[in-house]
Amino acid sequence: MLAKLKTFEASRYSIFIILLVVIVAASLLSPNFLSGDNIFNVLRQVAVITILAYGAMTLIIGGMIDLSAGRSWPSPASWR
Repeated sequence: MLAKLKTFEASRYSIFIILLVVIVAASLLSPNFLSGDNIFNVLRQVAVITILAYGAMTLIIGGMIDLSAGRSWPSPASWR
């Protein structure tokens, strides 16, 4: 029973452990990975998607289920 409990706890945090390993490996392979410019660039790239996701989440929690934010945001499939 105790072994099963330890396995459950390890599986619960395994995604964070994998993420930490990937971040450490990427920072060792590239000196620019954890630089301020790179972190700012990543945050700038996800800003619009984060705002759309927050709006959709607010509508879903409020009971007005509206998943049309993806419809108003152009997708690469519509660029042809």
